[in-house]
Amino acid sequence: ILLENEHTPIYKINLGGSHIEKLVSGNTEHLQVKKDKLYFCLYDENDIPYFTSCNLDGSNIQRVMDKEVYY
Repeated sequence: ILLENEHTPIYKINLGGSHIEKLVSGNTEHLQVKKDKLYFCLYDENDIPYFTSCNLDGSNIQRVMDKEVYY
């Protein structure tokens, strides 16, 4: 899993640098991987961060908490 830099989409890439796949669009920060889920802050259109999760393939994106979060 690769994060380009602060406030970027989340990508998956092979170790050799091939097969780049965007998993999550939008502004994200603070990626964490736990078991079969990705957890991260996803910013809404007002630049407010919400704690969000999705499957490792980027599917099933959902807010974990419906409140602003900051690290």
